[in-house]
Amino acid sequence: MSEDKDKAGSRFDSSTLVDRDRDGVQEISQSFNQCEPTCAEGEYVTTFYRWNGKDYVAD
Repeated sequence: MSEDKDKAGSRFDSSTLVDRDRDGVQEISQSFNQCEPTCAEGEYVTTFYRWNGKDYVAD
């Protein structure tokens, strides 16, 4: 597998699809733990991505 395909395949690991605006269009919800200062004390951050016709971009 090429490096580009591997990066693209893992771009949205641990993500879910949601209809955040209830408009029938699915957005990607990606959450992760910042692990600062430690993972046990870290804060979870959620970013939503929408399709702009060419790529998924953060809202």
